[in-house]
Amino acid sequence: MSENNQTKNCGICGKLVIATPSAWVHEGAGTVEQKCRKCGWSGGQVGKFINCPRCGDATELVDDHTAS
Repeated sequence: MSENNQTKNCGICGKLVIATPSAWVHEGAGTVEQKCRKCGWSGGQVGKFINCPRCGDATELVDDHTAS
């Protein structure tokens, strides 16, 4: 990580977030954290998952919060 990067803890989940030119992002994850209401998985990536990476369900995968 460059010395020019600014970091802080997400005001919602407490995970590390990094300042980019366009937005705050969760480390290695992107702006939005997702949650599966079926199996309880939560996390994120650059972009969004269509299916839960743990159980494969697409109907119960929802956006949880945006990095702040």
